[in-house]
Amino acid sequence: MDEYAFVASGLPETSYYALEDRPYVASVVSVRTGPHKIRTLSTIPNSKIEEWRSQLRAKVSADIRAADRVRVREGKYKTLVGDVTGIEQDSAFVRIHLRSLKIIADIPLVFLEVYDEPEDVAGENGNL
Repeated sequence: MDEYAFVASGLPETSYYALEDRPYVASVVSVRTGPHKIRTLSTIPNSKIEEWRSQLRAKVSADIRAADRVRVREGKYKTLVGDVTGIEQDSAFVRIHLRSLKIIADIPLVFLEVYDEPEDVAGENGNL
C-alpha cells in the first residue's frame, strides 16, 4: 500500500519506535493507553493485510486491457513480464517470451499488474 510499510510483530516495542528516527518513517501506529498515557503499538492481523492486498489487486487488475505489458505477481509465472493478447472474464491471455520458452498463459487478472518498463533498460533507440 502506498505510504505504508507493514512489519512483522515479535520484536521489543522499542525496536519499532526506533524506526521513527529514520528518514523514511513518519510514525509508528500506536495508541496512548492507561492512566499514564503510555504508547502501545497497534497491530493489524496478517489476514486483514492480505484482504487489503487482494482488494488492491482487484482494483489494479480492473485497469488491465489487451495489448498492455504486465508483470505476473502470483502463481506459476510469478515475476515474469508479458503482453496481454486478450481478456476473458476474470483471466487474461498473456504472451510470455523467454529464450527457452514462448507461451500464451491463461492467468487470473488479480495476479497481474500493468508493467511500466524502466526507461534505461532499452536505451533511446530500443537497443541494449
